[in-house]
Amino acid sequence: MGFEIKSFLSHLRLHYQFLILSGAFVSGAVFARAPCSSALLIQFLSVHVLLFGGVTVYNSYWDKDTGPIGGLRAPLPLAAWTLPASWVFQAVGLSLALRVSAISASVHAISMLFFWLYSGPRARWKGRPWLSLVAIGISTGVGGFLLGYLHDGRKAVPLVCWAGAIGVACLIVSLFPMSQAFQVEEDLERRDLTFTARYGLAGVKRCYAILFPLGVAVLAAAMASLDARLGGVFLVLGATSGLGVWRVIRGLRMAPGEYGRIMAVKYVSSGLFLGFLGAVLVLEWLGALPGK
Repeated sequence: MGFEIKSFLSHLRLHYQFLILSGAFVSGAVFARAPCSSALLIQFLSVHVLLFGGVTVYNSYWDKDTGPIGGLRAPLPLAAWTLPASWVFQAVGLSLALRVSAISASVHAISMLFFWLYSGPRARWKGRPWLSLVAIGISTGVGGFLLGYLHDGRKAVPLVCWAGAIGVACLIVSLFPMSQAFQVEEDLERRDLTFTARYGLAGVKRCYAILFPLGVAVLAAAMASLDARLGGVFLVLGATSGLGVWRVIRGLRMAPGEYGRIMAVKYVSSGLFLGFLGAVLVLEWLGALPGK
């Protein structure tokens, strides 16, 4: 039983949730001009441990990967009880979102739905190239951003925040096919025709070349509505880091041995993004940004 619990905890991939996927939620908190509060911390943990962690276990249960996956170089097998356990995690997260507001719970539920569509054996959008991008963009990008914005119980989402959510979704989806580059063999063995398996390196490059600059531009424009300086700094930071990621993507060969290189790029690029967002939140808390 100890091994099964260890495996379950490893498949939550909390380091991956906190260091790579949290940018969407923190972006939403930035647009909310969020004060440092227990509500922010509780919802941050709920989204990344209960929602993202729960659906990641759900995905791993159905995938049954033995080779490297995002955040795990050597994934352990999952016991049968981990499937209902993943549902419990998601349900607890949904109940916490409902305590915040009905709209927050609705966003949480929609994110869950699209994660299920992506991973579940019936719909299995993971094996449908374009639908897989839609599922990830809505569940992780738009959903994560809106949950960050709505963390304190507000009842509506202004147009500029929808623009920010779309920008974040574009950034996340632009990097997503690269994450499949070291999984192609196992994906095809399961008959999952993923985006990368279908379109190869040319598709990975084209997806990034279109969506990453678009995401940077849209998010920078939205941030400029908070403070023109923030929009400008993010535009420069995004363009600079984007060129660095592009150099790595050009050298990919779609092999399991590229796991370390790809994950390093994702951690560095996400770390820069989180560092920028964290600095903005600190400035907000210090009162150094223009009034709301």
